[in-house]
Amino acid sequence: MDETAVLSQEIADYAAAHGLMYAHKEHVGVFEHAPVSLAPTPYPQSQFMRAIELAVPFNNLVEACARSPEWLLETLATVEDQVSNR
Repeated sequence: MDETAVLSQEIADYAAAHGLMYAHKEHVGVFEHAPVSLAPTPYPQSQFMRAIELAVPFNNLVEACARSPEWLLETLATVEDQVSNR
């Protein structure tokens, strides 16, 4: 088995062991791992810097939601769920 095939299998095993799986769209009972890249992927520096800028406000939001689940549920009660269409 070549290096790419070995790495692909290791990634699939890791995904299965760490919950990075989702149900196949067409086959009931079949699961696929989340998409991954086997090689480095170029990422624009401007977008990376933007992510760094947003890290603190995003983390503050997550902490606020965790400290007040009632507020979060109240706020999301009026949001349409795109997955369940509720």
